[in-house]
Amino acid sequence: MHFGLSRPQELLQRSLRELLERDSPVERVREIGALDGEERTAAAASLLTALAEQGALGILVPERDGGAGGSLLDATVIAQEFGRALAPIAFHEAWVLGALLLAASEDRGARARSSGLAEGKAANREVGIAPAALQLAVAAGGFRLEGRALRGRGVVAAGPDSDLLAVVADGEVRHLVIAPAASEGIEHRAIESIDLTRPLWSVGCEAPLPVDDATGEERGFGVRILGEPIDPATIRRAVDAARIALAADLVGAARRALEIAVAYSLERRQFGRVVGSYQAIKHLCAERAAALEPVQAMLWQAAHAWDQRDPDAAWLAPLLKAHAAEVASETVTQATQVFGGMGFTWECDAHLYFKRVAQSRQLLGSPVELRAEAARVRYGEIGAAR
Repeated sequence: MHFGLSRPQELLQRSLRELLERDSPVERVREIGALDGEERTAAAASLLTALAEQGALGILVPERDGGAGGSLLDATVIAQEFGRALAPIAFHEAWVLGALLLAASEDRGARARSSGLAEGKAANREVGIAPAALQLAVAAGGFRLEGRALRGRGVVAAGPDSDLLAVVADGEVRHLVIAPAASEGIEHRAIESIDLTRPLWSVGCEAPLPVDDATGEERGFGVRILGEPIDPATIRRAVDAARIALAADLVGAARRALEIAVAYSLERRQFGRVVGSYQAIKHLCAERAAALEPVQAMLWQAAHAWDQRDPDAAWLAPLLKAHAAEVASETVTQATQVFGGMGFTWECDAHLYFKRVAQSRQLLGSPVELRAEAARVRYGEIGAAR
């Protein structure tokens, strides 16, 4: 039995790597990271267009909506390359989590937005998910949206030019709600982040915001419910997919950080020898490469299990993300130290990988939280609901 990637997946990996090396080298990532607002959106637009033309952004969008209708394993291959290249997009959030939730809705508005994701027209209008921090309450004359959610922990959208795609609770029922950034009453707040490749924002409304109801009647509020309530199992499955994609990003970033550290160790000379010839450096790099291999295997296993709707995917996803975060964190730390004091300077690329991994470690749950969740699912506390 063949346990590796298929030939088409290998070709996808190779072609995407070539595209990112050409259109989004680290120098370009640094330039985009230094920009704000509309300037950042414009700078990232050309990259998103190129990725859309290659089919990378629509990999999980159904074919009926103009996407590839691919598997999560395909998306994982893409996510790993994005991590390797420090691509300045939150792929796990918009094009995995958002795409899967939009696909679960039969609403025409949802399908139109799903198509926009596949075509790269979303520009930096990344979609995110907000849990119960944003509440959908019954009010006189319809529904209203209120509260605030933080991207990453509560998972919300990427900025003032973003659409907010929120899963919000009305009692025990969860609805998919779309709130364009231009909606009056929607407020975005920038949050200082160590990772300049993926900025953080919180989104919310200080006062209750009226919402167009699910009947299709739009009363001009701009914020509306998409389709029927979503099954909680569908939401959990989408979150698991995003965790697997984020784990792939972690592995890709860690592998690349180790590669540049090894390359540096074979060039830097000290006491008449390249530093890579010293046992301390050799062992450090070899140990980190050996630690990454099992995580890579676990990544493919989790993605395959998710695609096959294997019940084990429900605990594999959080466990994978927890383990990938810890192994990647140790790898980028050691890789940075190979550079010596220079590794912590702004001019060295190592710190960019260190910071991306540090932020990803906390997104969609910390290792401690995810291991506790995996244990609960594995031993039946919430597993039956899946």
